[in-house]
Amino acid sequence: MNGTEGDKTYNVTEIANFTVTLNISGKTVYLQTNMSGWILQSGITPLYNYTQLNQKGIFNVTGYFLGDENYTESSQTYFVSVVDEESPRYSSLGQNSTWIGVGKAILLFANWSDNFDLDYAWLETNETRNWENKTAIKINLTQGQTWSNFTWQNSSVPAGWVIGWRVYANDSSGNENKTDLMFFFVNASEMWVFSTNGTVISSSAVGDINDDSSIDVVFGSFDKNVYALNGSDGRKIWNFSTNGMISSSPALASITSSNYLDIFIGSYDYNLYALNGSNGRKIWNFSTGGKICSSPAIVDVNKDNFLDVVFGSDDGKVYALNGSNGNLIWSFQTNGKVVSSPAVVNLTVDGYPIVFIGSYDYNLYALNGSDGSKIWNFSAQEKIESSPAVDDLDNDGDLEVVFGSYDNKVYVLDANSGEEIWNYTTGNWITASPVILDLQGEKKVVIGSHDSYVYCFNSDGSLNWTFKVPTNGRAPYLPSVADLNLDGVNDVVIGATDGRVYILDGRDGSLIWSYNIGQYIYTSPALVDLNGDGNPDLALGSTNKNEYVLDPPSWPTFGGNERRTRIFDNSPPDLLFFDVIREGGRVKIVSLWKEKFSNLAFAIVEENSTGLPLVNRINLRGMIDWVNYSFLDNGVYYGIKVFDEYGNSKEVSGFVESETKDRLPPTWSTQAQHLQFNYSKNQVYLLNLSWFDESGVEEVIIEHNFTGEFLNESMEISGNFYSYSVKDLPAGTYVWRSYARDVFGNWNSTPYFTLEVLKKNPEIEFSSKEEVVYPGHVDVKCVLKDGDDDAILKLIRNGDEIEIGKIVSDEEVLRSGLWQYSCIYPETQNYTQLELTKIVEVRKGVPELNLKVEYEKNSCPAQVKITAYENNSGDEDISYRLYSTDLIGEGSYLEYVESLRAGIYSFTYNSSEGENWTSNSISKMIIINDSLPPENLLFNKKLVEKEGLKIYSLWQENCSSLAYGIIRENSTGEFKTNKVKMSGSLDWVNYTIPEKDIKSREGCVMFLGFICLKRIFFEVEAFDNYSNSAKKSDDILLILIFPIQINLFRR
Repeated sequence: MNGTEGDKTYNVTEIANFTVTLNISGKTVYLQTNMSGWILQSGITPLYNYTQLNQKGIFNVTGYFLGDENYTESSQTYFVSVVDEESPRYSSLGQNSTWIGVGKAILLFANWSDNFDLDYAWLETNETRNWENKTAIKINLTQGQTWSNFTWQNSSVPAGWVIGWRVYANDSSGNENKTDLMFFFVNASEMWVFSTNGTVISSSAVGDINDDSSIDVVFGSFDKNVYALNGSDGRKIWNFSTNGMISSSPALASITSSNYLDIFIGSYDYNLYALNGSNGRKIWNFSTGGKICSSPAIVDVNKDNFLDVVFGSDDGKVYALNGSNGNLIWSFQTNGKVVSSPAVVNLTVDGYPIVFIGSYDYNLYALNGSDGSKIWNFSAQEKIESSPAVDDLDNDGDLEVVFGSYDNKVYVLDANSGEEIWNYTTGNWITASPVILDLQGEKKVVIGSHDSYVYCFNSDGSLNWTFKVPTNGRAPYLPSVADLNLDGVNDVVIGATDGRVYILDGRDGSLIWSYNIGQYIYTSPALVDLNGDGNPDLALGSTNKNEYVLDPPSWPTFGGNERRTRIFDNSPPDLLFFDVIREGGRVKIVSLWKEKFSNLAFAIVEENSTGLPLVNRINLRGMIDWVNYSFLDNGVYYGIKVFDEYGNSKEVSGFVESETKDRLPPTWSTQAQHLQFNYSKNQVYLLNLSWFDESGVEEVIIEHNFTGEFLNESMEISGNFYSYSVKDLPAGTYVWRSYARDVFGNWNSTPYFTLEVLKKNPEIEFSSKEEVVYPGHVDVKCVLKDGDDDAILKLIRNGDEIEIGKIVSDEEVLRSGLWQYSCIYPETQNYTQLELTKIVEVRKGVPELNLKVEYEKNSCPAQVKITAYENNSGDEDISYRLYSTDLIGEGSYLEYVESLRAGIYSFTYNSSEGENWTSNSISKMIIINDSLPPENLLFNKKLVEKEGLKIYSLWQENCSSLAYGIIRENSTGEFKTNKVKMSGSLDWVNYTIPEKDIKSREGCVMFLGFICLKRIFFEVEAFDNYSNSAKKSDDILLILIFPIQINLFRR
């Protein structure tokens, strides 16, 4: 099987090479397997088969020989495990928008591929602040269904949330992958817009004014009308016309009827109006001496148990009216217009409420609620239009008053005495009213200024944070406070003159989201759930004549509370329906509740069905909602207390007697008492069993030690079938058991079952060169392809550990010889030990020798420079020698300079054999030519009596050797030549012309018969070994007297 004998595991996309070999040639062998679609293979041994795998499972592969007349049959079977260990991969990942409005839909998508098949894809998001699976879809590679498209829509997610998401996909083998994280932003979405014929700077009041179980929105406009709109869709309920523009904000309270709310609002026609909330008709009006910009407060100021209306007027007065009939209770005259709206609180339990209000006469007044008499006043340096807020800022039991002024300052005063506690100067005048922000018990003062900043102060006057309107728009009006993004922390909502609503994090003032209306906003947003979806919505007006709604029992501040809803609600919720239902051993209490004027908030349910007191909170939505709760039929005391959003509550309680009792515990059955698997990454292990009970199984849990510690978790249910899946378990033996409880609290448990995950063989890629010539680098590499994440390989060389890691290698230069490498995967949590071995032979290298001979070719003698060296990091056991005819020197680097005469010279540089090197030698031969003749040093002649004429010459050869000399002379009248052998670099050419030749008559010019005039010419030519020659010549003139023979006796 791919070159190895034995069982083998393949990946589903591999090509399997099955080879059937018989030890007898020429025989027919067969190959068979139980893979689907397999066709029997046959052929002469060896039989080769290459199969592209395309199915998973465990298959037997059999090679066999049927036998013949000489041989018996033979066969061999191995098992092939074809697995898929590759996870799906995604390519495209995206979304059709980066942000959406509240309640809107967004498309999230990813495209998947896999080496074999796909199974499911599912979307995971974190909108609950935990990562949770939302939905799953079937995907199929073979049918081209590779896109996983999901539509996300959740109206319960408020504006300001960033939603993270990712898509998971798996294949049928349980391999799983997930995409990178993606994000989108949820912003405010416009619910509705209502247009008037004038600017809207009147802040909205919200409540159910007409007893239709729907929250309504009431406000005034510069078109002189008061409008009442349905809060869920902006539909007009009614409008009431006055004779002047309206900037005053309405207040709501149930005074003249218990079934609907009354509306109280001022007008520029000098009147304060009381209107019937059910139809918009006037109940009464009260006339003042000036325009009414001040917004009324609703409170019992004189403690007569009737609600009163307190407000200011441009005639400089503060008025307190009876809420039922509009009769004047009292008035207080200031020295300036009163645009500020009152805050009314009790400073003591037994005292009368105190009215706090500012005036254009630079003063803030504290007035006795019983008669309107002044208690104290505080003088600022400019007009006071800001409406005060009263609260115990530092939690010391004493109240403080906070307000702003046209002198650019924020003031905090002692509410009892009017003494200044601290002030802070902003960059422009302040007309906005402060709001008190409660951050987990710590009180902060938030206020806007015309310098474009929103300020948040600590209780001691130190600055906590600021927010600058990015467009330099002003924040002239009143901030509101509520937890708009449902993160448990109050947020600050403020409108600005740049036409935007800003939602700020109460902790640090950072921007959560904003919404652009496009026109100045001079109103304070009212925050309430208008459409019953559980999220607070924003109602506000603008100078573009529109009222906008966006989806996000004192009167201590403008608007009555920090949400600026401008309603006085002290009516508790009503119980409309109540029933006790028994179902299968359980008791279910069903109750329907209705809130008169505002929204339901939550219910607290207390019961003791388990024998212990239990308390549960159920969050409610809208004005009508159900409170349903179930428990065991064991005889139960219960109490249900329902609260509205203003803290009003009603309670119902009782005892439910038990009617049935089951004492038999559930029973179980399973086929999974001992499970055994081979370890595989991302493997999903499914545990299942069945529980049965006549009364019904209430709860099933699994106790297991899959995480190393015993944990209890719930099991998934399908009928009587319960399952639990665990993924990517490490190798080991685990125990688990299941517990079940029926509806009557009877428990039963299974014995411990085992789940054994066996260790797997790791996959290692081990490569090396079999042979390396010194000093080449060995190239040994071992790569971990499949093993535990924390596993490391060890590379061993001849017993020594040389490296550890996921990838280990050796590229060293090693001495010659055989080297054994072992790549070892030590046994780890999920994989067995594996050791692979390779032998690397390092053969001796041939050393690189260099011999360089330099000389002048046309010079003789020639200066010869010889450089001999080796280029190897040679071993110390190598000797290097330079030879010519004799040893010149020894060493790995030699330089030798010599002046050489003409000749043929051979130089040899050799090395001896060493541990890592063979012997080697290199030779160079040079020829030095001689082109210069010998040099004559001496040339002379001498007549020697009885010997003759001696000619002698001394010659020197500077490069080569002297060879011979040629003497030419004509002593006898003709030239004769004689040769003299020469040698060495310095030698004589000597020759004697015999006396007889000199004295011979030959060559004479005779005079008088006896006088011989003889001129002897002679020349000496010296030759060197290269036939170069030089001549030297001379002559000698001789006068010879030959004797005369006189015959004296001749006559």
